[in-house]
Amino acid sequence: MHPHLLVEISAHGFGHLAQTAPLINALFRRLPDLQLTVRGGLSEAVLRARVTAPFRWLPHDADIGMRMASALTVRIRASQSAYRAFHADWTDKVARETRVLQELAPDLILSNIPYLVLAAAARAQIPTVALSSLNWAAIYHHYCGRLPGAEVIHGQIVSAYRTVQSFLCIEPGLPMPNLEQCRRVGPIAARGCDRRGELCQVLQVDPAERLVLVALGGVDTALPLDQWPTTPGVRWLAPNGWGSRRADIKALHDLSMPFLDVLASSDAVLTKPGYGTFVEAACNGIPVLSIKRPDWPETPYLNHWLQTHGILVEIDPKQILAGEIAQPLANVLSRPCPARVIPSGVEEAAQLLASMLSP
Repeated sequence: MHPHLLVEISAHGFGHLAQTAPLINALFRRLPDLQLTVRGGLSEAVLRARVTAPFRWLPHDADIGMRMASALTVRIRASQSAYRAFHADWTDKVARETRVLQELAPDLILSNIPYLVLAAAARAQIPTVALSSLNWAAIYHHYCGRLPGAEVIHGQIVSAYRTVQSFLCIEPGLPMPNLEQCRRVGPIAARGCDRRGELCQVLQVDPAERLVLVALGGVDTALPLDQWPTTPGVRWLAPNGWGSRRADIKALHDLSMPFLDVLASSDAVLTKPGYGTFVEAACNGIPVLSIKRPDWPETPYLNHWLQTHGILVEIDPKQILAGEIAQPLANVLSRPCPARVIPSGVEEAAQLLASMLSP
C-alpha cells in the first residue's frame, strides 16, 4: 500500500508554495512510491512549475489569507467580511470537510497553512503537520483583532492549529508562542541555476549590463517602471513587462526560463518583504532591494534575517512611485554578492514527514 499525503496550500501569493514545493520534492526523493494529492486555490500550471513530484490536483478554496488592494496593502474591512462569511457556519463547514477527508483517506495531511482542513482532520482522526513561517491566526489578529466578532473567529483558527501533531515553524518567521506544537526548522527554499550567459543572449545585452529582477509575489501589482529615469547599464526584468515598450524593460514571459533560474542569473531583485523571494534570494546569493512594508507582521523578522544572512537595501514606497530609484539601486548593486544560504529546513522537514509516512 502506497502512503498517501494530502497537501493543502494557501493561495495568498506564491510564498506558501515556495515553502512547500521544495519539501514535497525532497520527500518524494525519499519515498518514490508516495501517492500525492495537492489542494488549494493556486492554478495547476503554477503548482507544476514548482512541484516536480507527480501529484493529483484538486482545486479548492482552502482559506481566506488576507484581501489585498495591492502587493503592499491589506484591505482590512474586506478581509474581516471574508472571514465572517467563512466562519459563519463553522461547525457545519468542519463537518462537511470531515466527510471529504474521510473519502480522500490520506495517511497524513500537510498544511501550509489552511486551518479548516486541520480542524476537520482532527475529527476524522487523520494526523496533520502544519508548515509555515506564519499562521493565519496571528495575521488575522494583527489586522482585524479589534473589529466586532474577531475574538470568536480568532479562537476557532487557533483551536484548529492546536490540533496538529507538529507545526514546523520555518526560519525566518513569526514567533508562535501560543502554538505549543511549534518546532523550529531551518530556512526552506529552492535554488535555481545560474544561466546568465544564456539569459544575456536571449535579451541581446552585453554581459556587463546589470540585470534586476522585479518580483512582488503572487498578488498582481504593477510598478510605474515607464516613469522611472533610464539607468545606464541596467535592464529590468518585470512580470509580463507590464506593457512597457522601453528597451531596458523586458517581460519575464518572453524569456522561456524558470523564475528561479532568472533569479539566480540576476544581479539583484526588487521585491517587498515576503518569505518566498527574501529567502530564495538569500539561498541563491542575490542582493535584495526591498520596498518598505512596516505594517506586515513578518517584516522585522524577515529584514533582520536577511540583513544577517544576505544583502538588504530598503526603499520607501513614495520613492518607488516618484521614480527615485537611482541611489537605492546603486547601493544594492555596489554590494558584493553574498554567500548562498543553505536551505537546511528542507531535509529537516522531509525527514520528519518521511518518518510519519513510513510503516
